[in-house]
Amino acid sequence: MEEVLGYPPNKEMRLKIIMEANSEGLTMAEVASRYALPELIIKNEEGLLQTDEGLFTEDQYEALHPYKKIVVIQ
Repeated sequence: MEEVLGYPPNKEMRLKIIMEANSEGLTMAEVASRYALPELIIKNEEGLLQTDEGLFTEDQYEALHPYKKIVVIQ
């Protein structure tokens, strides 16, 4: 849950996410993504996203992290 949110959730947030996931039939990651902080990512001259994990196209990054919100800086 912390990986999706971008911060460690407190007890109330964990319970809220679990309850929403159960009531709406969604995964916890899908619900947690609603409350996630966006990640800032720089796009290099070749159009690739530079992250701590390496260089990716936007499609590759989205496939790796389907629930993360990103803000691309060009």
